[in-house]
Amino acid sequence: MKITKRQLKRVIREEKSKLIKEQGEQPVGDPGSTPSFQDALDDLDMDLRNAIQLAIDRGLILDDIMDALSLAEEFAEMQLRV
Repeated sequence: MKITKRQLKRVIREEKSKLIKEQGEQPVGDPGSTPSFQDALDDLDMDLRNAIQLAIDRGLILDDIMDALSLAEEFAEMQLRV
């Protein structure tokens, strides 16, 4: 079973949104400053690795994955411009 670019993008958007909500209104500072900040970074890293591995397992190529990550970056920038 293959995952489409659209599905990968959706998964990345959902995971990033979930992590942003979990982080709440905590100030963003030095990555090592608070355990919750580091936990959020670790969770994001793991979720992205899992999403990428799923994409690879389902036949996406590097260009597709990079396109999806670029869209995820744009999404994060929009969300953080509050």
